[in-house]
Amino acid sequence: MSRSYKNIRPRKHFVYTVDDLIRLFGVHRNTVSSWVTEGLRPSDASVPYVFNGAEVRRFHNARQLATKATLRIGEFKCFTCKNRVFPIINSLEFYPSQDGSPAVWGRCPVCECVVQKRVNETDCYKIQKCCDTNTTLASLDEGYDPVPVGIGNNGATETDARYCSNDRTLHEWLK
Repeated sequence: MSRSYKNIRPRKHFVYTVDDLIRLFGVHRNTVSSWVTEGLRPSDASVPYVFNGAEVRRFHNARQLATKATLRIGEFKCFTCKNRVFPIINSLEFYPSQDGSPAVWGRCPVCECVVQKRVNETDCYKIQKCCDTNTTLASLDEGYDPVPVGIGNNGATETDARYCSNDRTLHEWLK
C-alpha cells in the first residue's frame, strides 16, 4: 500500500537515524530499508545509517512527482502493475462516459489487466485513427517534453546531494 506522507516535513538541516524516520513517518523498519534500495541515500556507508534531512526531503519529493506526472497522448496508467503503458492496440474499446466525454478501455501489455482513461475528442480521434491503421499508440507521442534551458541557473540542481562528513557528530549533538 502506498502512502503520500503529505503533511510530514522533515527538517533539512537535521540528521535522522532509521529509528527517527520510523517515528517521524510511522512506518516499519522494512519500509526504510526498501526506501534505501529505491534511492534514499544514507550520509555514509557505515552502519547504523544516518540520513541528512535534505536527502529525505529530496527522496520523498521525487516520489510524489513521479506519481503526479501527466500522461502522454495514448499512454495509460495501469493501477495493477503501477506502470505507464501504451495498451495493446487490438484491445481498445471506446465508450461515452457519464458526462458524455469519451472514455477508452484496453489491456495492459505488462499484466493483461484492464486500463481505462478519459480523453478529449481530439485525443479520441487520434487513438481511433491508430486503431484503424493498426499502428502503435507510441507513435502519437511527439516528444513534447520540457527542455531545461538553464537561464539564471547556477548549475546546482535539487538532485545534487551535499553531504557533510560530520553528520554522525551532528546527530549526536542534536540528541
